[in-house]
Amino acid sequence: MKLEPHIRPVSGLLLSYIGLSRAKGFLLGTQIYLRPEIYHDLLGSKPNPRNVGILIHENTHHKRMRSMGLLRFGLKYLFSRSGRLEEELIAYGKQMKYLKSKKLNYDLDKIAKNLSGWVYIWCTSYNVVRPKLQKIWDEA
Repeated sequence: MKLEPHIRPVSGLLLSYIGLSRAKGFLLGTQIYLRPEIYHDLLGSKPNPRNVGILIHENTHHKRMRSMGLLRFGLKYLFSRSGRLEEELIAYGKQMKYLKSKKLNYDLDKIAKNLSGWVYIWCTSYNVVRPKLQKIWDEA
C-alpha cells in the first residue's frame, strides 16, 4: 500500500512519551504517526486489516482537522471533553465500519475503558460511551 507523505512512523522520542507509549497511531498537528510495526505492515502488499482500520481512524481525524482548520480542531479536541468524544466516535465509527466489512470483531469494552480513562483525558464515563459504541457497531 502506498502511504501519503503526512503518514510517518513514530520516532523513539515520541514513542517514549508516557501518553503516547501505548498508542498505535495518533494525529499530531498535520501529521499522522503510526507505531513502526504498523507503518511497515501498511507498506506491504497485504496489510493486516486491523492496521488498515487504525489508518482509517487516524485519516478520519486528519480529514476533519483539515476541513475545520488545525487551530479549531486542536482547541475542540484538547479543551472540550464532548468535542473530543465526538471526534473519537466519528473516527471509531469509520474504523468499525471497515473492520465489520472484513468480518472482524472489535473490542468495544476496551475502547469504552480507554475513552473513559486517562488516555483520552477522561472525556466521558464508561457507562455513557459503551452504549454509544455498541450503537455505532450495530449500525456499521
